[in-house]
Amino acid sequence: MNMLLENKSAVIYGAGGAVGGAIARAFGLIGTPETIRERLAAYEAAGVQELVIHFSDATHLETVRQFGQTFIM
Repeated sequence: MNMLLENKSAVIYGAGGAVGGAIARAFGLIGTPETIRERLAAYEAAGVQELVIHFSDATHLETVRQFGQTFIM
């Protein structure tokens, strides 16, 4: 995690475009469970205390449940 982000907030949006997509892939929680665990650990190591997670398919509650069971519980 880049220390330039320390004590900063970031909002990633427009991930459908080339630039937004690159930012989302670099900083987002996208990938295999192991990749997501590594990114969560990197955010924690950088001192991040709060994440706001957006699920593009949040109406499918099983996706949200699976994330919670895999990464939060």
